[in-house]
Amino acid sequence: MTQPIAELIEEVLTKIEPIYGRSHAGLERVFELEQGTLAKVIGGAIPEPIGLRGLLNIVKTFPWIIAVAEENFDEKYARKVLLHMAIEEIAANPESAHDYVDKS
Repeated sequence: MTQPIAELIEEVLTKIEPIYGRSHAGLERVFELEQGTLAKVIGGAIPEPIGLRGLLNIVKTFPWIIAVAEENFDEKYARKVLLHMAIEEIAANPESAHDYVDKS
């Protein structure tokens, strides 16, 4: 069963709040959504825009993508953030580092 879009928006906002704040406007600005889109979708005033669910799932899975978006999706910056996040993950869970190695 697909999660209702209002619940997904709430989940994303809760997840990013400690780092980026809890702002519909902030997400709309950085991902170039029309102002008020999230509130209108939550309230049922407009249908769910194509791609919004996918975007929200990406943000939920990789919240650091917001930082990349704030840098206009600069590829060099994106690689830097990705490497930084990978290093943090491995440092926090060194016993699971082998899970990231391709064993084929």
